[in-house]
Amino acid sequence: MLLALLLIACPAHAHADLFEGTPEPNTRLTEGPTELRLRFTEPLESRYTRVEVTDGNGTRYDTHTRIEGEDRRTLQVSLAGPLRDGLHTVTWRILGVDGHTEGGAYLLAVNASLTGTDPEALHAAAAASAEADHGAHDQAIVGGAAFFGSSLAFGIPVVLVLVAARAVPGARHRGHERLAATAALLAGGAFLLQYVSFARVIEAPFLGALDTRAGLTLALRALLLAAAAALLLVAASRKRETPRTGLRVAAAVLAFGALVATTFSSHAAAAPTGRALAMGVDLLHQAAVGVWVSGVAILLGFATFRVPSADLRATLLRFSPYALTAALVVLLTGVYASLRYVPDPAFLASTTWGRVLLAKVGLFTVVLVLGGLTRYVFAPRLLRDGSERALSRLEMLLLAELATMALVLMLVAVLVGNDTPPLPSP
Repeated sequence: MLLALLLIACPAHAHADLFEGTPEPNTRLTEGPTELRLRFTEPLESRYTRVEVTDGNGTRYDTHTRIEGEDRRTLQVSLAGPLRDGLHTVTWRILGVDGHTEGGAYLLAVNASLTGTDPEALHAAAAASAEADHGAHDQAIVGGAAFFGSSLAFGIPVVLVLVAARAVPGARHRGHERLAATAALLAGGAFLLQYVSFARVIEAPFLGALDTRAGLTLALRALLLAAAAALLLVAASRKRETPRTGLRVAAAVLAFGALVATTFSSHAAAAPTGRALAMGVDLLHQAAVGVWVSGVAILLGFATFRVPSADLRATLLRFSPYALTAALVVLLTGVYASLRYVPDPAFLASTTWGRVLLAKVGLFTVVLVLGGLTRYVFAPRLLRDGSERALSRLEMLLLAELATMALVLMLVAVLVGNDTPPLPSP
């Protein structure tokens, strides 16, 4: 069913790209313009963004580039004077609000011929240069660590408050609190690495990247997760359960703030239409993944360290409805996002983004199967007899489920770092 839904053609959204230009790109003009306008598919940042207009001798005509319009999608380029007769190259590079740099180029022929030129090759060379720029801060390992750590930093305290601490009260959860703190520090460090790389890519000083939405949200994520880690470590050091519950809730709120910051620099935040809905769905998807992953991690810890079977049974029974709800939310929000970003079934096989998306769907299907086996096959056996054999198989399934989830989140990082299929701008 999921694959069928993915194959439905519908509107999608991409990183910022040129939608139209005035005068029209790659055309012959009888009179040289005194200014240019370039319209893009998503809002732009002022830093890094620029347009150069040169003639065949390398003489530059552009004097000033500014972003205009409330939607911040249009660049107005002032020229030193009307373009003279001949071929002129317009080279642009931009920074979108999602933190990605894009580039391209086109020709304008003033009383000249375009015969013998290759506009596609010209554009491809400029685009490749910009692509090389933004690749460094979107590595799958760093991005996957950031997403996985953020999920655990938010989900573990939530699952402890709602499920585990109620099923198994006492000091057994100090290890889970330390795990969540470690995950928060790991994710915060990954976001900090991304911030440093991002500042280098956009040619900004270290604090200068805070002028952009992507830079600001990366810094906020790192700070919020560091604060969450501190609270979780304090909770792990407390003996009484009541203050620990308050600290867990506070840590979850801070980690949720990091998820919100992630949404504000996502593809959804740059959507030309339905932005609020897209961002809400994105945030709900992240939160559900966090709860699901964290519940599995807590159960795996109990199974690995062989806590009493009664405690494991109680946690399994209490977590099951939350796991089912989280899985359903992840499925529905994932389908919504896929439908939004895949304009044509052909993109699934013909683009890197589409192939990675299919791989993610395949791994997610594996996670669903493993989760079903855990809930409906081995958990009932454990509840019936509590045998060591059933416990060992349950442990293996939980480990496989958690590892597969980590791979899914690495693929999510790849998807975030690669262009989605193109979308016409409104």
